[in-house]
Amino acid sequence: KSTGSDEPQPFSYAWLRALKQDFGSELLLLLFAVQHLIKGFVANLSGRATPYLCKAYEVPAQEIQIWKTVIYSPYVLKPIFGLISDLLPIAGYHKGPYMFLATSAGLVSSVAIGAGIVTSLNFLVVGLFLLELCICTNDLLTEALYARELQEHARLGQSLLTYVFAGMTMWSLAANLSAGFMLEYIGAQSTFLALAPAIAPALLASVTSVPEGPEC
Repeated sequence: KSTGSDEPQPFSYAWLRALKQDFGSELLLLLFAVQHLIKGFVANLSGRATPYLCKAYEVPAQEIQIWKTVIYSPYVLKPIFGLISDLLPIAGYHKGPYMFLATSAGLVSSVAIGAGIVTSLNFLVVGLFLLELCICTNDLLTEALYARELQEHARLGQSLLTYVFAGMTMWSLAANLSAGFMLEYIGAQSTFLALAPAIAPALLASVTSVPEGPEC
């Protein structure tokens, strides 16, 4: 009879190997790129930097809440995005192409904002909207993917959830710990440029690591 001591420790080599055997390296890499880096690091760091960026663009205080409603509207539209990906596959794929498009938009927006290419308030709002669209679209579609995998591989379901949420928490902590330093020494605008390396892995993963086939 096995005991709890037979279970490998979370994030040990044996534990990660067991996850890889059950769920595949593609899904684990995708979840790292999206749930850890984008949802954990990018979402938290951009959320900390956005108010300072609005201040740098001299957005009137009475308008900030209005613009925030626009910027964060992708979260309200999540069910619609899910419905679109289910009903309108691109080249037979329901998730990968949408993740690629959303991630591309987020990556371009973070670079444009961080490099100072965006000079007007209207374009700033569009850029921040696209960045939030990148975050929530990737989050929505990867949640659907790993929820399906949990049903098919119930044995290590709790371990997969630990991998997702523990990693997300660690990267969220890293973002919050580094936010003050980055905002102080490189500024809010350059902080958005620093988001690009954390977004880029999800762009590659959306092409190579989404576990779906045509009409999946």
